[in-house]
Amino acid sequence: NIPRVIMLDMDVAFLRPPHQLWAKFEFFDDALVGLAREQSDLYTWATNLAHAYNGGVQLLDLARMRGPEEARYISALTAACRTHEEIARQYGKRRNRTKFSPTSVRFGMLGDQSLYTYMAYKEQSLFFNIGCEWNRQLGSWLSSSPSSKRGWLERPDLHACPTERCAVLHANGAGLKCAAALLRTNSSCANWKDFVRRTGEKALVKTVGPYDSGRLCGSSDLPSTRYATASALRTYYIDCCVPAQTIA
Repeated sequence: NIPRVIMLDMDVAFLRPPHQLWAKFEFFDDALVGLAREQSDLYTWATNLAHAYNGGVQLLDLARMRGPEEARYISALTAACRTHEEIARQYGKRRNRTKFSPTSVRFGMLGDQSLYTYMAYKEQSLFFNIGCEWNRQLGSWLSSSPSSKRGWLERPDLHACPTERCAVLHANGAGLKCAAALLRTNSSCANWKDFVRRTGEKALVKTVGPYDSGRLCGSSDLPSTRYATASALRTYYIDCCVPAQTIA
């Protein structure tokens, strides 16, 4: 009987009050799902998809999915299966794959966000864009890009969020998962800037656990160069913290 719900990945940290995100439901109009755009080119660089969605922060209008909009939602689900096969063919052709099948395309491992992206391909009106500030993604899938080492700095169209201050950090970057735990423990800008600084220095350990909020967070091995990671964090994510005057 729950009419609405916000669903979150485990690797997120709120930097603004959650009720501000909940208020987005009031702007849904015909939409049933609220998401932010995927902030990497994982889905788009080898397909006809104009954009994709990330599932780390989801606003779901369950009452309307079960009620008057059920037929429209199920129709979009059915169409998504056909879209998956179409995208798989595009992806295989552009990656010069001689053998491929829809079940082997890598998007499948991303579950719900791939499903939503496929649904939106045919039925965009089901989805409401909650804004990049409510899901600032550290980009775990950038390593799949042909220019992964340079991708963070060369694609401000994907990674910049200039209109609003960071509201939710989504630490979906390999080697950076601990950033969410770090901010949940201490969201001050001083603590965040220390983390950013550590990502540009020499690695001290091979791995850091995703729930390690201590001083080693940011000091583990990273898939991209440490200089590129630190530069990208300073360029696009330096506001992912809570200013001192707000905390006070």
